[in-house]
Amino acid sequence: MPRRFLKRKLPDMHAVLGDGRLRWMGLGLKDSDLFHLNRRSVSMAFGVGLFTAFIPLPGHLLIAALLALVLRCNLPLTLALVFVSNPVTVAPLTLLCYRVGTLILGKPETSFSPQFTWEWLSTQGASLIPPLLTGSLLIGASAGLLGYAAIRGLWRWQAVRRWEQRKTARGDAIRNAAPGPAAPPPRATPDTTPPEN
Repeated sequence: MPRRFLKRKLPDMHAVLGDGRLRWMGLGLKDSDLFHLNRRSVSMAFGVGLFTAFIPLPGHLLIAALLALVLRCNLPLTLALVFVSNPVTVAPLTLLCYRVGTLILGKPETSFSPQFTWEWLSTQGASLIPPLLTGSLLIGASAGLLGYAAIRGLWRWQAVRRWEQRKTARGDAIRNAAPGPAAPPPRATPDTTPPEN
């Protein structure tokens, strides 16, 4: 994974620790894994962030932050990935989750026009919740696992590619190195054996 790109885009650890709004998390924020950019921390952040983005509950950021603290993955990246579900994408994602849920549960799709009244929630809303939750959990878990696996694979591929580039560069440097001065001939040693009579 392009570590330099992520370092440019993610906030500085000291800026996050200095934010007074996060003081309630206490010493949990001092964990070094919450801000490191290594293969485990970043791939776990992708898994947790993408999973949390599909949870059909308010408070995505709080849920993602708590999961990042428990699983010790990169906190800023986890919180950024939650915004896959944003005001522009929430309607199509909710409809997709609902349709997947009805397909899995074998329930027929019902056309509905959401109204935020207690009467609507108690009649139609109650029948929509099981398919929506089922689809959301399935798609969220699938997206999280795919994100986790993709980042692990991409990170490994880039590490192998960098290793091969260094190996090729070393080989080229050795082949292109100017030959050093020729070694001097061995020094003759004086004959110290006594002459035979």
